[in-house]
Amino acid sequence: MWEKFTSSAKRIIKYAHEEAKAAQSDSVGSEHILLGIIFDRRSIACKLLKSMNVDLDELDTKIRENLTYGNYKFDNLDFDANAKRILELAYKEARDVRHTFIGSAHMLLAILKLPDTKACQILNSVGVDYEGYSKKFLEKLAEDEKKADEPESIQAYSAKSRQKTPVHPEREQTTTGRDFLSLLLWTGISTEAEAVLRLALEDAAKRPDKRLTPEDLLFAILKLEPLEITAFLNKYGVTYDQAIEYFKDTKKEDLPEKKPDDDTKGLAEDEKT
Repeated sequence: MWEKFTSSAKRIIKYAHEEAKAAQSDSVGSEHILLGIIFDRRSIACKLLKSMNVDLDELDTKIRENLTYGNYKFDNLDFDANAKRILELAYKEARDVRHTFIGSAHMLLAILKLPDTKACQILNSVGVDYEGYSKKFLEKLAEDEKKADEPESIQAYSAKSRQKTPVHPEREQTTTGRDFLSLLLWTGISTEAEAVLRLALEDAAKRPDKRLTPEDLLFAILKLEPLEITAFLNKYGVTYDQAIEYFKDTKKEDLPEKKPDDDTKGLAEDEKT
């Protein structure tokens, strides 16, 4: 199941462990996971909370006021029973909406399904319940489906029906191409990698020669901001617009357009990185 967690969800788990260790707890509990969720303010879970008029700073303070502090100093902490239930329910929440990934929003929905946990009780105290949050979540799903052609949405690309990529009529498939497809089918592909490849192929298909290039893959990575590798590249000053400008001077073929200025992101942005 771990491989289904998005980059953002994995960061949530990592931060939850750090919070549990900082509190010298003997295990990772629901409240630590909730702290992990609201740590990344760019995640879908946080954006949905803000759309429900939740002050995330106040929520953070409220969670910390309800933490149980111990005197344990373990390097490796296990999940307590409630935290394990949250992870299991997050998988179910993702499956119920036919998502191939588990993100921050699925994890928050799972918490809200468990009214006996500290995290759920804290969320309820600020006016967030399962029904209300689930409604916001489904509205976001519908919105992403309408914007399925926007490059910033990983969910939009990964959730598309798996249609076969048509072969260009003027090009025969090479042995290397067949070997590549066989290898891809044998090894499988992550949600994020599928989104990158799908977007890169769509950009390549817009050019007369229909050939996928390394630049297409780079542009796709830089468009899909929720990826960890995108955050890494941005950290060192490599942005989508800068890449476009650079390759304009070295490439004669058509390049993708610059990204729009809007702030729309897809559900896997949980995955924000």
